[in-house]
Amino acid sequence: GLLASFTYFISKIENEKFSIVKFFLNHYVHYYLRYTPLYGIILLIYITLSPYLAQDGPIYPMDGIETASCRQTWWRNLLYINNFFDMRDGCMPVTWFLAVNMQFHWITPLFLLIVSWKWLLGILVSIIFIIVDIVTTSVIVSKNNYDHGLLSDLYSNRSLFSNMTNGYLNDVYVKPWCRIAPYAVGLSIGYIFYEVYQRSNLLPWDSVMRRTTIHSRSYYFKRIFIWIFALTILSLCLFGTYGDYSGHPLTRRNRIVFLTLSRFGWSIGLCAIIIDCFAGHGGIANRLLSQSCFYKLSKLTYGAYLWHSLVIFVNYLGREQPTHYTITNIFYNFICYTILSYILSFFTFLLFELPTIQLLEFCFKRSTKLH
Repeated sequence: GLLASFTYFISKIENEKFSIVKFFLNHYVHYYLRYTPLYGIILLIYITLSPYLAQDGPIYPMDGIETASCRQTWWRNLLYINNFFDMRDGCMPVTWFLAVNMQFHWITPLFLLIVSWKWLLGILVSIIFIIVDIVTTSVIVSKNNYDHGLLSDLYSNRSLFSNMTNGYLNDVYVKPWCRIAPYAVGLSIGYIFYEVYQRSNLLPWDSVMRRTTIHSRSYYFKRIFIWIFALTILSLCLFGTYGDYSGHPLTRRNRIVFLTLSRFGWSIGLCAIIIDCFAGHGGIANRLLSQSCFYKLSKLTYGAYLWHSLVIFVNYLGREQPTHYTITNIFYNFICYTILSYILSFFTFLLFELPTIQLLEFCFKRSTKLH
């Protein structure tokens, strides 16, 4: 949300020949064609090659990983609507995120047009999105008794655990109206960044802060407060259910509050860090996250995301011996899965993604010149 909003407004003021029609054509068509080809290739591998990847495993499916469901429901994935169907009967369930992200991308122009017309009305739309998220999530969770969610006391009853988690997954976890709040926060922050950029004509805020900020104790206190606030919010989102796993179960009200506000709180914590880094006050964190290596790795992140579930499935389902879940084994598996996923992503980037990107750049630049 932040990138979509900020990119739109920056393009609008820096490009003298900026056209809203062309921008939104690029917004929809380019975005879909940029990410769908590789997605389709991985889907094809699921359908055709997964039956032959680890046949020796005693619990490895004979017809492959999700092969039957993928043959029936692949079109849902390519239309990015798979999160509106039962995830148990779908293909590549992990790609629910791509569907939600694409759906948010579809409605982004509405916000951009409104905030371009009346900025206050645009912020109001973001607030409405946040309220819709909080209200719908809390109502669905409390009405269907999903307040257990994925928490620990369900492990003692497998049937209850299965029914509850599948219901929570289908009704809350993958639905866009239960995830719109973080995106709305990003849209609003992107617009605020644009306003700062426009007024200072320099990026980032560092140039403004150096001229306007008195380096006093209160100034450093504010910086420290922002980081304490951000890390506290993020920690609550990560460890908020710790009591359920340590013999001190949360009350039903606290569980509902956690499941309703954790994603929204996570976005607030991240935005606090982004704002501080954008202002030039991120310190070590800003320098670390601004390293060029992360920019290069970001080109492979999408492919690694698509590959990682297949890598994990083939390893676990193809094993011929029991798996011992220790912290050491989990850590080693995490490292191996990450490296292998990025290696596969590197090759698919060269074979499919890079040609697609270059072809799209050629077509859209040529289209712009013709106009």
